[in-house]
Amino acid sequence: MTLKKQHVIRLCVLFSVPLPWHAVASSTPPDAYAARANMAFKSGADSGLSPMTPPQMAMCKTHWDRWKYFVDSSNVPAFNNSLSLELSSKSAKKTAAIWLRKSKKAYRRYGDEMGDFATMLAEANEQADTSYSRLMGNDPEAAISFPKTLGTCRSAK
Repeated sequence: MTLKKQHVIRLCVLFSVPLPWHAVASSTPPDAYAARANMAFKSGADSGLSPMTPPQMAMCKTHWDRWKYFVDSSNVPAFNNSLSLELSSKSAKKTAAIWLRKSKKAYRRYGDEMGDFATMLAEANEQADTSYSRLMGNDPEAAISFPKTLGTCRSAK
């Protein structure tokens, strides 16, 4: 990827401007990209890993927020229609809300040991922004690791 393309992608992410599909998955057909995301998600879900601490739960919330934005801004029916229901925009919104609720509840149990909740959430947002930037930068590893992370953060009722 050229330096100019990287710069444009970073600016778009920084200012929350949707990127065209080809900036994210230029060489992969949308349905194949969705199939890989579905498999990575399943791999994460089947890993047996799940968030245990308030910061991990907050990280799940922020990653689901980014995924919702990614799906909403794709505007590519072949991609959106090929995603599993758990990776849909509607599910991402619901799952992010669940993780926010769970992280707040777990945070209250720890009290002041964890520091300020807003600071913890800001750190989770920074981590999610970094992961999302890699996804938007067409990083092949991020195309797998991001949905795999979502799999470890699947809906916890």
